[in-house]
Amino acid sequence: MRRSLAASSLLLAAQLVAGCGDPSPARPAQMDMAPAAARGTLRVEARALYTNQPVAGVAVAIDHAGGRIEATTDANGNATVAAPDWDAGPVDVTYGGAPAIMLTSLLGVARGETLTLGLPVRYTGQARTLSGTIVNKLAAGDDTILTTDLSGDYFQGSATTYQLKVPPTGAGRMIGAEFNSPDPSTNLPPLAGHAIVQTFVKWFSLPVPDGAKTLDVDVTAAEALTPTKLTGTVMLPGGANGPFAKGTGYVAMTQTGGTAFIGAMTRVDGAADGASFHWEGEYVTPTGMTPYVQIQLRAGPNGAFSAKRFVGAPSDGQVVSDLLPMPELTSPRNNASSHPIGSPIVFAQVASGIDSTGVEIFKGRASVWRVYALDKRASITVPAQPTGVDVLGAAPVASVFFCADTAPMNAGCGRIATAPQFDLDR
Repeated sequence: MRRSLAASSLLLAAQLVAGCGDPSPARPAQMDMAPAAARGTLRVEARALYTNQPVAGVAVAIDHAGGRIEATTDANGNATVAAPDWDAGPVDVTYGGAPAIMLTSLLGVARGETLTLGLPVRYTGQARTLSGTIVNKLAAGDDTILTTDLSGDYFQGSATTYQLKVPPTGAGRMIGAEFNSPDPSTNLPPLAGHAIVQTFVKWFSLPVPDGAKTLDVDVTAAEALTPTKLTGTVMLPGGANGPFAKGTGYVAMTQTGGTAFIGAMTRVDGAADGASFHWEGEYVTPTGMTPYVQIQLRAGPNGAFSAKRFVGAPSDGQVVSDLLPMPELTSPRNNASSHPIGSPIVFAQVASGIDSTGVEIFKGRASVWRVYALDKRASITVPAQPTGVDVLGAAPVASVFFCADTAPMNAGCGRIATAPQFDLDR
């Protein structure tokens, strides 16, 4: 059974922190390989994304023409292994395990003496529950959204109480908004299709004291934040006859390098010719925060989308015309009931201007493994998992993607497009 793909599933995609680039053309794999001793060693460094802290206990598997090399990072987040034979064919790295949120594979990594791997890390500390009442909204029936710069947890709804999970210590800020969405049957323009209208009545900020477990939110009394308004137009890949023409457009804005929700779209209208959509939105900039903006097209409930991300807001009125096309496959076909996980996944063609092709694997709705082909190969075979690691579950599903503009993003793809999901047969 196909499963829906979460809209933000690739926002924190693990990427190669250093050495991300196309490798030199590989020689045929049957060429004689130099002995391991002559090739020297390779230092592997596992570092947490965003914090760059060393991560111990990461299982690393390196596949090359001479076989597989495996290691586990030490207390300093490092491991030293015999160097693979870079000249005999592509070198692929898979890493993850208990400390990481997911497995990551980098296919066709560039030659080097040190391989630095970035990975999203699961928070393992004790959390505190921050809770309280929500009072004095400007309109009783409005919704409220509450986030902090301490964790990714959030509250959204019309209830008069909330709870958020945050780290046990540390002061921070709560960023909130009161908003409402009118009945779409009476307020959306007739050409909009899947258009959206919502109004943000007030953006506000509250200090979160170090160690606090109770914080009541008085919307009227809270410090008001003045939003910056902006608009934009998005051209649909494939135009009015393409796969996104009957989908939805979406714009999300969060804190760059952080977790606070600081902006949103207020209106999305489909164009009369069906080849673009126009959006309006707003964001706030509490001291020290800049917006991280994602413009996304969703093709429907099948998990396919195309997105572009900005560190900092796009310019007002900007026309985005470089969203990536949806990948197409020759194997498996879209109507395939399942695809063996060890069989090649073959793209019909590779889009120009991308940094990698890839495969993302899900266990239920959770993303558990991302495979990036840095050499942009058109045929990807999912590697074996490292020894002792199994993230797949009994019925995994997968989707392929194109990834572009990785360099400015530190983690994730500046532009990404995914295809409909298909079942994997273990």
